[in-house]
Amino acid sequence: METWELRPNVSVGSVVFGMDRAEVHALLGVDYEELKKTEWRKTTEEDYHRFHVIYTSDDLVEAVRLFHGEGIEITLDGVVIFPMKRDMVKEVVPGIKSDEYDLFWDEERSIVYGQYAGEEDEMFDFIMVGMKGCWPS
Repeated sequence: METWELRPNVSVGSVVFGMDRAEVHALLGVDYEELKKTEWRKTTEEDYHRFHVIYTSDDLVEAVRLFHGEGIEITLDGVVIFPMKRDMVKEVVPGIKSDEYDLFWDEERSIVYGQYAGEEDEMFDFIMVGMKGCWPS
């Protein structure tokens, strides 16, 4: 399992929030698929097959979405915060909030955990981490 350290609002692994698209391509290569997740979204994201890099309208890294089962774990201050069981997240990430849709978030640290609709798995399907104030869709 590969481990990426989260520095909230700064970086995850070697991806720094706010770096431009060309820097990401130099760092990660160009083996990705460009996606536009919704019609109303003005920006695209790049699918690197194990994670997505999400950009602002200025082509700067806004966030990174990582998926359960793709061999990457995320640590925060040396503690694994992803992959994560839903019933453990409030113990491991103090101050995290949740809603009726199984979305969990920490606005101050720009962390979002999610589960796909209809899923009953005890593990979160994804984690999204990003720059301060970012709420990518």
